[in-house]
Amino acid sequence: MSMYNKSEKLNNLDNDIDTHESENDIISPDKLNSLYAESESEVNLLSSSLLDQAQEILSQFPEINNFPESGSLLEIKQEVLDLQKETNDSITWVKQKFNLDKSSKESFAEMEIQGSNEFREKIINSLKFLSLAQEKLNFVQKNIQRIQEWEHSGMNVFKDKPTFEIGDIWKEADEIYLASGIAHDAYHSYLCENSQDDKGNISLKAFTGKEAEKKCLAFQIETLNEIKNSNYLKNFADNQEPIERQIDNLKELMINPSYQDIPYEERNW
Repeated sequence: MSMYNKSEKLNNLDNDIDTHESENDIISPDKLNSLYAESESEVNLLSSSLLDQAQEILSQFPEINNFPESGSLLEIKQEVLDLQKETNDSITWVKQKFNLDKSSKESFAEMEIQGSNEFREKIINSLKFLSLAQEKLNFVQKNIQRIQEWEHSGMNVFKDKPTFEIGDIWKEADEIYLASGIAHDAYHSYLCENSQDDKGNISLKAFTGKEAEKKCLAFQIETLNEIKNSNYLKNFADNQEPIERQIDNLKELMINPSYQDIPYEERNW
């Protein structure tokens, strides 16, 4: 079975992970999405109705085309089309501004998972695989309180709660590798927490930079090894080689990591 088709394995996994229904905010993301869909539908319905009426007039009375006034009807038709586009563009802007596609959230494994339906499903599947290395999952739960779909990837310790932000890489990433990536960034959060002095000041050097990355990569490799060698996954021999390749790539990367020098706003992985 391919590493990219694990639904049967996930269905067979026995999980004692704490799971909750989606949270209901005062104005829930689902309600905002519903309002967006209703608004878009109503605009399209009204504009289509107006356009249909205009077209019906032009079709029933073809002689109108010979009158100077026919130009006015065509102008009105174009104005309706322009208004429809402008309105839909405005609705789309609101959707993007408030991140409606990625605003839904639910609690899983004592963490808040926030993002699109597809994102939340993949993160939850990854956490299920991470549960095969239970100590690593416990570590993640202590150091990450939110996993959020974002424009870029990185551990944001400056939000209201320690948040692992994940860019578009999640779409193509293997769920087991993604599980190890969550562990990687949990270690960044751990290093940050343990860099604080008595006054609460933190040392950026302690959890960012080359040496910090080496520590986090080592923890990620440990995580992959534990998942690979778990009693559950070792029954699937076809998973062993791909995970070994991932481990080898991380070991090579660990020698001299440089990706941390890429500016955050350019981290589109």
